[in-house]
Amino acid sequence: MLIEQQLAQLLALQQQILSLLRQHLGKAQLGDYLDNADLKQLLKVGDKSIYRLRKSRQLGGFKIAGKWYYPRQEVTALIEQGMQKPD
Repeated sequence: MLIEQQLAQLLALQQQILSLLRQHLGKAQLGDYLDNADLKQLLKVGDKSIYRLRKSRQLGGFKIAGKWYYPRQEVTALIEQGMQKPD
């Protein structure tokens, strides 16, 4: 009985995640967004630097199920502008 309840909770959580993805991504493709690993590799920075960029609002993103996603266009604009050191 306990396993069935946990499974039902997991399925409900999965539906919430899918709903959030559809809401945030809309008609955009998942390839239009970068996650932390992609961003670290592209910018050659670490987790703390990404956190500081988010905190200073130089980089926007959204979190789904504990994972951050960043619009590729916004990252490209950040690179073209040249990243400024967060305060």
